[in-house]
Amino acid sequence: MNIKNIFIVCVGWFSVMAVQAQVENGTALLNTAQYVEFAPVLNASGNQMVFQSNRTKGFKLYESLKTEGLWSTPQSIEAVNSYRTQDLTIIGSPYLSADGNSLYYAAWHSDTYGDLDIYVSVKKDKVWSKPEHLSTSINTSKTETAPSLSEKGDTLFFVRKVQADVLNSACGKLFFSVKSAEGQWSEGAELMLNQSCYTRVQQTYAAGYFWSDNNANIQVLEVAPKEKQKAMNEMLSSVENLKTPWLTPKEDMLVYASNGDIQSKALPFDTHILGTSYTGKVKDIESNELLNEVMMLVQDTIDNTSFSIASNNVGDYALYVPAAYTYKLRLTANKYDTLYKSYTVEKGKPFSIVAEDLLMQHRKTIMVFKVSDQDNGKNLKVKVKLTNKRTGEELVLDENMQQDGKYSVHLREGDEYTVEVNNVEGYEFTKQTLVTGKETVNIPVERIKKGAFLDIPNIFFAFNSFELSPESYKELNNLAEWMKTNKKVMVRIEAHTDDVGSADFNLNLSDKRAKEIVKYLGKKGIAGTRMQAKGYGMSKPIAEGESEEARALNRRVELNVLTIQK
Repeated sequence: MNIKNIFIVCVGWFSVMAVQAQVENGTALLNTAQYVEFAPVLNASGNQMVFQSNRTKGFKLYESLKTEGLWSTPQSIEAVNSYRTQDLTIIGSPYLSADGNSLYYAAWHSDTYGDLDIYVSVKKDKVWSKPEHLSTSINTSKTETAPSLSEKGDTLFFVRKVQADVLNSACGKLFFSVKSAEGQWSEGAELMLNQSCYTRVQQTYAAGYFWSDNNANIQVLEVAPKEKQKAMNEMLSSVENLKTPWLTPKEDMLVYASNGDIQSKALPFDTHILGTSYTGKVKDIESNELLNEVMMLVQDTIDNTSFSIASNNVGDYALYVPAAYTYKLRLTANKYDTLYKSYTVEKGKPFSIVAEDLLMQHRKTIMVFKVSDQDNGKNLKVKVKLTNKRTGEELVLDENMQQDGKYSVHLREGDEYTVEVNNVEGYEFTKQTLVTGKETVNIPVERIKKGAFLDIPNIFFAFNSFELSPESYKELNNLAEWMKTNKKVMVRIEAHTDDVGSADFNLNLSDKRAKEIVKYLGKKGIAGTRMQAKGYGMSKPIAEGESEEARALNRRVELNVLTIQK
């Protein structure tokens, strides 16, 4: 074999490329700036990698082990790399057995039968053995390369260059050989598939299917289900400068060479042959609110490894569980109870996507409310309405729920609530805002007095109009209920505007707004004889300045207690 042929084989089989360092997903220690890293393969558990590199004269094999998610500095496999070496020795196309203890590869050693042959080295007590040159039933005077082993280790697939191909010097056909109970390999037989040219083949441990480099196009072969071929092929073709890809046995990660570096990429949740992908939304179980800051710790109970995923900015999640695996899931989010789930997918289960929302319970904190007369401190048995300002959830604490003058309730931790006392005869209505956290909240309620002014919040009108906005109805309905409880009270509804526009316009506008409120309360059963309406325009501001904040405060509605009948 002359130097020219060596160069052709090296370029054809190993695709020597310009080095461009691109580190992804923990592969930094595997790559070098000046050399080519190529053809990565992993064992079934994914914690052992062998690849080829030209760090020394010719291409040789290197091994790296993963610990706690990080790959170690690669070490030369000296038993292989020093075996029957010659000038520009070519050692490549590595393939690990499922247990990682048998390393098959193609090489041009001094004992080959004429071109690249297939060898195997066995690891015992962490030491690789002297390579064994496989029998003549597999190796011939032609080129044999790209070995690939079945999960059980009893079938060897490989590529044999059976005839010259002027368009592709690396072109070959797929062969397989079966090992007998006595450990002998059968005569290599062609695997009759549709394509006429293959350069590399992989037998995936978990799925039991093939994929290959076929005429420089990477694709799943015909033995895989047709619909899965399409999804996998589309994914492979989407990776830029993809060379010598390796699909991890769990089908969760693609490891490959690109621009002379080893890189890895998580497989999309919908690109698999076996297993199940779970996808949906992460939601609040009570409010149905989408949760977009949820961290999910996933534990693989088979190999006891863990990884994390997170819901995206619209609450979506996607989790792939390989066939024959059990995953435990722990979801954590600020202010939410931890959610635990377990997923088990049986061995050999064809791939499917399951839509499933994950529902999380907001953490609760105990709040104690005490409602009392502001003047004498006497406890009052009243209804207290709590409204979660974020979710809109309403809770009513009935007077019968009171114990020792106090109300206890579980509220969502860290949320903001409005607290309303609205139905106590002889007392003003009161509303306050709180954030859950305090253990006890005192709510003093003031007796109704003649001349008292009560602010009616959240009353809105259309711009330059006396038409009530729909969001005002809730507050007006509360006011109507208060007046029904306090039947002896006569009031005047007083409306105020900001300073935008003329004084006359604002005076007229505020008067119409006050009358519109009286009209609405009349429809709710409040007698017109108990109500008056008056507008003050911009004449009685409570905040100075021309800022939007000041003007918003001045646009207000107040209730003036005129008389309280005996």
